[in-house]
Amino acid sequence: MQETTKVAVSKLPEKAEANEHVSDLLQSMRALGGSIGLGHPLRSHMDVIENKVPSELLDRVRQHPTPDSPHADVPSEKALVRLHKQLIKALQNQRRVETQWGLLVENIAYLEDTHRNAVSHDTSFKHSTPPRRHYLISYVYTPTVG
Repeated sequence: MQETTKVAVSKLPEKAEANEHVSDLLQSMRALGGSIGLGHPLRSHMDVIENKVPSELLDRVRQHPTPDSPHADVPSEKALVRLHKQLIKALQNQRRVETQWGLLVENIAYLEDTHRNAVSHDTSFKHSTPPRRHYLISYVYTPTVG
């Protein structure tokens, strides 16, 4: 169990770094998007980039104020392509790290439950959080059977 906890702690900076990188790219996207007006020929490209971002992340970015730059340069198509590639890669990395983190947390909870139930005199296995199973499997595979 200590090994799993050490792995989880070692993944924490990676998780924070992935979230920070996505946040930085979203701020860049917002700044570039602000310099491209609704009637601009590159607006459709910006819309494609924005559609790749999950709505909860877009909402979070829109809540943070951005500094106004009255003379913002309109980005080139090449800059938008670069941002698009970076954003896709960063979002994939963030999802990967979040999934690994979730699996580690589930494993730690299971190991803690196993340890707690091993020293318990109760005859049924008690989970600290209910396991996610289909109701038919839960009906057949009871805590006493497991």
